[in-house]
Amino acid sequence: RLRFTPATVLISRQLNVYTAKKKNPKIKEKKLVEQYHPNVVQNTYFRAHRGDHYILYQGTHQPGLVAQLPDILLDAETNSVFSARSYWSDLYAALSEAEHFICISGWAINPHLRLIRTGPDHESRQSLGQLLKDKADNGCLVFITVWDDPSAPDSYRIGLNGTLNEKVVEYFDHSKVICVRVSRSTKR
Repeated sequence: RLRFTPATVLISRQLNVYTAKKKNPKIKEKKLVEQYHPNVVQNTYFRAHRGDHYILYQGTHQPGLVAQLPDILLDAETNSVFSARSYWSDLYAALSEAEHFICISGWAINPHLRLIRTGPDHESRQSLGQLLKDKADNGCLVFITVWDDPSAPDSYRIGLNGTLNEKVVEYFDHSKVICVRVSRSTKR
């Protein structure tokens, strides 16, 4: 049996903690906001900053699931609601609309991945790699960094993690996309 605690209850609890901690003059404002503010997600790699914009996703590609998920009321006063969205559809739209700059930084990507597989935008059978090449050919600066897998000897294309990053760099070779391997280890 699943338990669901409404976001408003969770935020209210955190707001009570924040209000109590705010009365303590020994806690500096920065620490107060970073550790106790109800709108800050704790224990994340990147801290929130003023002006940041976040979108929550249930999953990357779940045909029909997005329509089945209920909207979640986040704030009754502002009537703010979280509605499930499709990550691949949003990523495809953002990349398609980019005019000046695209930067993808991660440990691995699959240039053969098709972002849109179903629905009204399915007419695009373009892979992620071809979309990025087309954007670069049309004047958009496209930069990609992939992990230089230390388990992949120079003579092999596949490391123990199966990232295929040598093939990714090779895929974008002789195109206007700038794709480089970034070492995780300072010894390589």
